[in-house]
Amino acid sequence: MQDTQFDDYNGYVFQGESYNIFADCTLLEFVDMGQTQMESIYDSFFDGCTNLRNVILPATLRQIRFGAFSNTALESIELPESVSEISAGVFNKTRLRTLTIPENVKNIYYSAFCDNPRLVAINFPSTLESIGRNIFQNSLKLSAISCSAINAPEAATGAFDGIRAAQCSLTVPQQSFRSYLNAPQWGMFSELYNRLVVAIPESVEVTAVDEQEYQEILEEERLQAAVDAPVVEEDIEEDEDNNEEETPELRRRAVRRAASNSLADGSSFARLFDGAMIGTSSSSKGTRIFINLKDGATLKSVIYNGVDITSSLEGNSILLEGAGNGTLQINAIGGTTEIEEIETPENAADEVCEIYDMNGVLLYSGARASATLAPGIYVVRTANGTPEKVVIR
Repeated sequence: MQDTQFDDYNGYVFQGESYNIFADCTLLEFVDMGQTQMESIYDSFFDGCTNLRNVILPATLRQIRFGAFSNTALESIELPESVSEISAGVFNKTRLRTLTIPENVKNIYYSAFCDNPRLVAINFPSTLESIGRNIFQNSLKLSAISCSAINAPEAATGAFDGIRAAQCSLTVPQQSFRSYLNAPQWGMFSELYNRLVVAIPESVEVTAVDEQEYQEILEEERLQAAVDAPVVEEDIEEDEDNNEEETPELRRRAVRRAASNSLADGSSFARLFDGAMIGTSSSSKGTRIFINLKDGATLKSVIYNGVDITSSLEGNSILLEGAGNGTLQINAIGGTTEIEEIETPENAADEVCEIYDMNGVLLYSGARASATLAPGIYVVRTANGTPEKVVIR
């Protein structure tokens, strides 16, 4: 049995709390649960399915229980927004490279992501309240953590043991950066002396990954693509010729292609968000920034420490060489954040101005109406040289 599709949740196998249902099924490669109404995946459900690479989860799923996907070959997985709890050891010993925990998850229990030698980036939601001990034990390639929670989630003793904290970037809300570093366990990231503040409009998704890790991923993907090339070409030809209703096989191929694409366009790496601060190691060779536009938006400019570096884009990514420090501002047509002014003249919107942060760093130069900034307090200097204070809410 290589591929399995669940069409109905009412089979006797899944009545009550069902454990170890597919445990040690080493031939299983793909599972589609998307059409079910399952709310829980119980303990060790797929434990030991050493060839299980891809899974489609149902939109109704609320909890993933102990060791559900441990000891599998999972390369990617999309967790639905309905998930609110991730139990211990759920993704222990997999082949995951990146993982995004959805909003609504409040607690992540011990050893949830341990022994993942390929994991490079993880995204935590704004709702996260606590993480257990040893969640990343022996996940030594982890180089980027993003957490949008305003308050640092309570971290159990040893929560970050087993990772190279001094080389792992940390992205959190700017106003909370210092409180994160003062919180128990999060203080392991206090040696990330380089700080980059980002301003991002709603029409843009921005992610980041360590450049060295990214180059290693590219090389691994290139080698794997060479192995898979004949199969991929055959799949494409079959898909073009198949005019019938979507089959489990076609869904499996689509999932695998989506996973590959998310690495290619960088969308699955560590998320940057408006008003975030990313701390990086002074020994970093650089950070690769990926810019993906939403809803037909058009990229206008990329400003790094007051300098327009848009021309340095390589496709949808740009490399900030060395240890990124200062400010990064992404401007796009559509979805921008406009300035709310304090005691500003009525016609000031058309004025050419320079905008500085409270540390005197130039963030923007141009028409006031076109400025895009994260929430905060700034100093605007107009053409006549008069400075004034503005606030973004």
